[in-house]
Amino acid sequence: MATPHVFKSGAGLAKPEWENNRQELQRVRRELEEVTAVASHDLREPLRMINLYTQYLLREYGGAFNNQAHEVARRIQDNVARMERLIQGVTEYSAPADKRFRATSLRKAAVRALEPFGARIESMGGTVEIGRLPLVLGDERQLQIVFRNLFSNSVKYAHTGRRLRIRIWGRRDGSIWTIYFSDNGIGFKPEFSQRIFGLFRRLHGREVPGTGLGLATSRQIIERHGGEIRAEGQPEKGATFIFTLKGFSRHAGRLANIARRGQSRRRFFV
Repeated sequence: MATPHVFKSGAGLAKPEWENNRQELQRVRRELEEVTAVASHDLREPLRMINLYTQYLLREYGGAFNNQAHEVARRIQDNVARMERLIQGVTEYSAPADKRFRATSLRKAAVRALEPFGARIESMGGTVEIGRLPLVLGDERQLQIVFRNLFSNSVKYAHTGRRLRIRIWGRRDGSIWTIYFSDNGIGFKPEFSQRIFGLFRRLHGREVPGTGLGLATSRQIIERHGGEIRAEGQPEKGATFIFTLKGFSRHAGRLANIARRGQSRRRFFV
């Protein structure tokens, strides 16, 4: 009896077989992207209508509502907003990276990701310090998502007894950069350092707003870039997220894109 072949990798396969496997993987990925895009659109539309009808009821009949009715309307809108965040999170988690990695300023990605949080951090009396960050080989849009998720995490889990302080810096080891994103928030127990990267894993339940997708998405993006991400924390002492990325060089950029086809210190007072 012939021994069934178990596919493990492209190594040792005849070229036609390897090419068929590659084409099948590309086809499945395209289908997943299409399904995600369609589902995202089709799920958002009924949510939009629910929100519009709730606003209409409040505008036209809100004066006749009692306190309980107003509370029900508020809960409807809150849950619509939560569902929209979940859809956005799932879309980002499954979104493909740019087909060609290119020279990307990690500083620029961090600064752009900070923009939506500036007013909130300022109102908290917080500061953000961005140290030396490199050019890396990557997808700027997705790396912005990583920083955005980390900023969001720091704001959500800020310590109420002190002003929020966020520090970002990098260290080089040959062609690899290790990036540190540190805050002085409420932190977490060391035994949860892996759990927090799981899909829909949340340490504080619904008492803190969020989807449970941000860190899982960040991990997926870093791994797509050939890096790793981990977290260190202590209760009441803050958290530090550490990830690795390959620094950009023209030679490395050409090699990486072939394979895929086949700074001064600055402080932000915000």
